[in-house]
Amino acid sequence: MKTRILKLLLAVVLICLPQIGISNAYFFDQTTISGISVTTGDWTAPYVKIESPSHGQSLSGSIEIYGTVTDNAPYHYWLVVQTPGGSTVAGPGTVNDFVSFTNKLLFTWDTTKMANGSYIIKLEARDAAGNKDPNLSPVLVDPENPNDSVDWITVTVNNAPPTPTPIPTPTPTETVVINEIMWMGSSSHDNDEWIELRNTTNTTVNLAGWYLTGAGAGASVINLTGSIGPNGYYLVSNYNSDHSQSALNNSLVLDQHAANLSFLNAGEVAYLYKCCLQ
Repeated sequence: MKTRILKLLLAVVLICLPQIGISNAYFFDQTTISGISVTTGDWTAPYVKIESPSHGQSLSGSIEIYGTVTDNAPYHYWLVVQTPGGSTVAGPGTVNDFVSFTNKLLFTWDTTKMANGSYIIKLEARDAAGNKDPNLSPVLVDPENPNDSVDWITVTVNNAPPTPTPIPTPTPTETVVINEIMWMGSSSHDNDEWIELRNTTNTTVNLAGWYLTGAGAGASVINLTGSIGPNGYYLVSNYNSDHSQSALNNSLVLDQHAANLSFLNAGEVAYLYKCCLQ
């Protein structure tokens, strides 16, 4: 009697089993169950490859990074540029992308902002089913499997140092200036007149080619001689310092005696020029 009941129950299960709706079923292998239609799931991991630049390439300037990610159900990829020590220095990081692509521009890397040396470009991907080969996060080393979900390449940044823009040395427009004028004479004599020049630089100035106008009688020109030391002074006088009518009385060093030195009491404009008489 018990045997007959068990056979009857088994027959009912076998009759009803094809009518049972099976959904969200998970299997550990791709097995076909006879008589029942099932969805076996996605076990295929994405394929990734860095197309450009190439492993071992020397880079400089702005570099476009191209890559390939293909899968039945892509989900996201991860692209970074890291130092050999694992510090991320560039790259978009994780990017959601649900469409397979081949040789696509993924990132433009400005290597001029990097120190010269070795860097690792890493491209990895995981699909919508969670597949990744190797299924690690983070991946510690590229297994170098040409068909897996990880591709790392090592490149060398080698930017030439920038050429410095030469800074032109400004030419002082007033290396020697008129510092003081004794236009009215001295207590010794009305004609005891002199003019003092000053070197405004830290170097000796050769006065060859320098001359004064407006300081001599009539339209005469006083051509200067000698030189002025760094930040020094140069005295041009109508009288020698030992002249009886000179207030200098040998108390100051006279650099140049110019007998035609003369200023009008009513006013005069003196000019100091270098080089050529205009």
